[in-house]
Amino acid sequence: IFYLILRLPNQIIVNSNDLRKNLKKELNINSKCIYNPLNINQINNSKKTKKKLFKGGKKILKILFLGRLVHVKNPMMFVKALNIINKNINFRALIVGKGRLEEQISNYIKINNLEKKVKILKQNSNGMQFLNQCDLIILTSKYEGLPNVLIEAQFLKKYIISTNCKTGPSEILMGGKLGTLVNIDDYIGLKKKIEYFYYYKNSIEIKKKIREGFYHLYRFDFEKNCQNYKKVICKYL
Repeated sequence: IFYLILRLPNQIIVNSNDLRKNLKKELNINSKCIYNPLNINQINNSKKTKKKLFKGGKKILKILFLGRLVHVKNPMMFVKALNIINKNINFRALIVGKGRLEEQISNYIKINNLEKKVKILKQNSNGMQFLNQCDLIILTSKYEGLPNVLIEAQFLKKYIISTNCKTGPSEILMGGKLGTLVNIDDYIGLKKKIEYFYYYKNSIEIKKKIREGFYHLYRFDFEKNCQNYKKVICKYL
């Protein structure tokens, strides 16, 4: 079906080079990559709040999962990793989102006595406020397009751990140079990477990845990518 439908348009635009390559490889369809325009003003306006969203002091590791609670986002990988984290690590985790897996996740949290450390918050309209206050953002998806939350996290200078799924995360994180990549469903590997960040969050390595992530945001420049869309549209007017 995709093979037939995607041959109808004059131009196909995708939001990652990985997706462009996959379309060519799997369906022999040409497309043009234009990255998602990053609206910095919108982030700055929506990140502000006087409310303390993560409970605990400065020494507590603040971990965030921001996304729909559905199979493709794989939130169970997130809570499974949290369940086996070294008991000496004092953390608080927020799951901000809603979806059909909410009850399953909630039951897992209760069964494993994680209620004091892990909370599910259904409201996600103010996601930037949570992202602005966390130390670590984690993405556990089975596949993506070009996840905006990772780009937004780079702008807010947050450390990122993501699954190395198709497509987007590896491209955003430049193969792990701007964050950490783990295998899909590898919650044990994710647990180890969270622990590593906790013990080495002030290291030169971690700080460099955060800094370089911010510097490489020029790829998602709002004006440039909007102009790229305009050029394609005007071509066919």
